[in-house]
This record gives sequence, structure tokens and C-alpha cells, in this order.
Amino acid sequence: MRIAAYSALIFAFPVLAVLSDEKVSPDLGGARLPETVDERAEDMSVASVAGSFKSALPSGKRGLTDWTRYEGPVMTLNLGLLIIGDYNMFDQDSSSIVQVGEIDDESELRAGRLMFRGRLGKGRAWSYFYAGEYNGLSREPDDSRFRTTDLAFTRNIGSLGDLTIGKTKETIHLARIMPGDGVLLMERATMDALIPSRGTGVKLGNHALDRRMTWSVGWFNDWLFTDENFDESDNIFTGRVTGLPVFADNGQQLIHLGLALRYAEAEDDSFHFREPPEANTAPNFLDTGEFPAKSSETISLEFGTVHNSLSFQAEYLTTQINSREVGDPRFNGW
Repeated sequence: MRIAAYSALIFAFPVLAVLSDEKVSPDLGGARLPETVDERAEDMSVASVAGSFKSALPSGKRGLTDWTRYEGPVMTLNLGLLIIGDYNMFDQDSSSIVQVGEIDDESELRAGRLMFRGRLGKGRAWSYFYAGEYNGLSREPDDSRFRTTDLAFTRNIGSLGDLTIGKTKETIHLARIMPGDGVLLMERATMDALIPSRGTGVKLGNHALDRRMTWSVGWFNDWLFTDENFDESDNIFTGRVTGLPVFADNGQQLIHLGLALRYAEAEDDSFHFREPPEANTAPNFLDTGEFPAKSSETISLEFGTVHNSLSFQAEYLTTQINSREVGDPRFNGW
């Protein structure tokens, strides 16, 4: 079977991109320090530092207009809008058409994401982030036209680090933790089927060793955004550790290593993994169908390196399914 997908990212840009409440580090030449450990993970990832760590981080405030910012006595508000569209072309042989059907070349308005970020309280102790997304014209009939992708509140609790509560990314899978418009390649890999986009819960994270190491743990249960009761919804536990054994020349030379673990109870005693290839308009090529299961355990290994303008990033995921009915299958992705 042969199939070639040619993807063109028509546009992926922040119409309004504003950062405020900046923290400045003399060690990074005036670069902004991220507000949470998740932002640190994103900023320290290979894609963010490729070529130049210093230039990858914005210095000072940025924005198109002043009306995207508000600062009041009890809160600050920063408005952002991200629009993504793409076009995909396919070249298939006869075996591919028999297996998955003929796939038409297609363009789409993939997503329009409205974001609000800021701080709460007179002392600005809490930060918040909300993102609501238009799902695109190619959504499934049962999918909602609009959805809440993120709704999280974060507070620093001293030496323990940053505590985040709400709907947010789990603490696993480097390509997923990185922002969608900043991944190293055009699309995330098919192994994304093994890890959901977001979870609702609590996570705690911090950095150590002069910011050369990060750790984070999380507990998630999606009952708040589903029709299930709390005791009926599945529990998910995650943990992640990253390190920079090599970091020199202000990020021009670095090596990133990471290890993450995830335990997930099966929702309604079943799993269903499905994902299109690395072309968003294509149908699902990976589709296990729904099968009975009790739980799963996932291990994620991360590696990345930057040498001046050359960068390389790799990740391996393995998920063990606990299901006697189907022989305890294991799924691997990289």
C-alpha cells in the first residue's frame, strides 16, 4: 500500500498575542521567565530553543493594540486569538484506496481559538487561562461547534512549585505539552491517539538545579465536563521529569531528556484509540474499535538536542492495556 500526503499549513498565527506581568531573568539576557512549570517545559523544549534559546523567548511585552490588555484593581486580562487553516493533498495506490477509500484533497478552517490570560487578586497571587475553540467545518456531526479547550487556575505555593486546577494538559508527552502552533513538524505523530488532548484535575510542578530540571505530577478526572458522576468517571495519574544535562552558549548547544508515566482507568470499562495520519483532513487510519479493558499504563521517553541551527527531537510511547478479554495488548508509538 502506498499513500503520500502533502500538507500545506496555510496559516497558523496569533492575531492578538499579548503577554504581561513579565518576569525578567538576568541569566537569560532579559528574556521572559514563564509563569508556570508547563510554560517552562514548552519554552525549554527543543522546538522552542532550536537555533537560539535567547531569541526563542519574547523579550518584553508584545501586542498589536492596547485594547487587548486590561489591568484593574483585582485582575488583569490579556486577549489572544489564534487561527489555523491548512490544505492537504493525497496520492494513493490501488491498495490504499481499497483499505481506506479514496481521500479527496481538502482545505479547512481548522480552528479559531480565543484565549484569555491574566492574574487575579490584589496581590496577583493566582493566574488564570481560558481558551475556547471553534472546531472547524470538518467536525463530526455529533461534535459541538464550540468547546472549552482550557480553563485553568494556577498559584505558586512556595517551595513546592506551581499548583494548577482545572482543564489543562496532562503532564506527559512532549509533543502534546508543546503548543499546537509550535510543534517541530507540521503535525503531531499518530501516537497522539494514546494520550488525550486535555484532562480536568490538579497538577503540581516545579523546577530545580538552576532550572536545568523540571518535575510535575497530576491527577485528572473529567466528570466536570461530562454527563457522568464523579464516582463513575475514570481517574488518571501522571508524572514527568525532564533535565538538560547539556546547556551551553545560551541554548545554542543543549540536550533534553525526559521520562513520564501515566496510569489511566478505562472509561466505562473500555478503550477506543483512533487517529488520522499526519494530515488533519484525512479519515482515521488507526482505529482499534471499542474493546473491553480495565486500565492502561503508559511510559514516555523524550530526547532532544540542539547544535546551533541543527535540532533533533524524538519521543517514544508504549502503552500496556490491562484487558484479559483481548489478551492484554500493547501499543507503541514514536
